[in-house]
Amino acid sequence: MLKSIGKCAFCALGFVAICVLLLGVGLLYAGSWLRLTENPRKADAIIVLAGSFERSMYAADLFRQNYAPAVYLSIPAPEAGNLKLAALGIVLPKEIEIHRQILLKKGVPAANILTFGRGSLSTAEEADALKNLFTQRGQHLLVVTSPYHARRAKFILARAFDGTDIGIAVVATPYEEYRNDWWRSQDSARKTLLELAKIAFYFAGGSFHSADGSQLQGSH
Repeated sequence: MLKSIGKCAFCALGFVAICVLLLGVGLLYAGSWLRLTENPRKADAIIVLAGSFERSMYAADLFRQNYAPAVYLSIPAPEAGNLKLAALGIVLPKEIEIHRQILLKKGVPAANILTFGRGSLSTAEEADALKNLFTQRGQHLLVVTSPYHARRAKFILARAFDGTDIGIAVVATPYEEYRNDWWRSQDSARKTLLELAKIAFYFAGGSFHSADGSQLQGSH
């Protein structure tokens, strides 16, 4: 009996060791996996998801290269910290206004800059807003986001537009630094680990929406 128990314990330890090894290998390549690579293509609109300002920098480049006739900026929910500052009389520029200024500075006419959403808390809520906005068959959207966010954005947008005739291409801005060897950079490490947690949360059925009662900005 003791021999049988010892064999079971050895098998259990072996299984745990294999799981740890697979987890380690998965984390080693997490950076390159998150960095979804899709080529820009002609579209009806360039979509800038809420987040880093490097996204609108690249969107302006794509517009000037005639990939689409308009750029749509996501309207995010306000950040908790900014609301507290506003209560003290310190008003910072809104995220969307900074994105708009970047587009203008880089040559996108004001008439070609549009918005979508009403204070989105998450990528899932942005995807829902886009689905309600773009309803014509055969339309194509060129979505701009960060390198580490591209994989999750593609998952969410593909699910939101499943069953429709809307084409989605997700491209990552080259202006935002993100390392495949993420463990060598504090910023890349933070983004990688947080993004992996968000992907797990999303596939577990979780997502945040402003209708849930909170109007404070979540992390897209």
